[in-house]
Amino acid sequence: MTEPAAKLVFQTLGWTTSKFLYPFNNEIVALDPNFYPVGWIVAVGKKSLIKCEGESLFYLGNKKYNSIETAINENGITILNYINEWNWEVTKEWLVLKGNGEWVTTFSSMYCCPFRTAIRC
Repeated sequence: MTEPAAKLVFQTLGWTTSKFLYPFNNEIVALDPNFYPVGWIVAVGKKSLIKCEGESLFYLGNKKYNSIETAINENGITILNYINEWNWEVTKEWLVLKGNGEWVTTFSSMYCCPFRTAIRC
């Protein structure tokens, strides 16, 4: 997804984006938390934020990886063409926290990103 499109998705849901990563090229951003380091804040609300938490663990063939970046460095960027064939054991999630650090919810797909107003943040 392009950065303007990603910003529009978050904006429609009531969030203000911070910074995205571009693992594919300089135009396409990643919205999957597995592409981001733990603690990365992708969006903020009036009283809350969305940040990356957890760990990644997946297999590419018989080799185990805990980082997409490592897998790309070892195998080349073209492995992203086969991401649907990777065997995932553990995935990161986007964590929604109130400004005081209180947990609100988590999601791993943008299809499940909550409306900021629906969770009163």
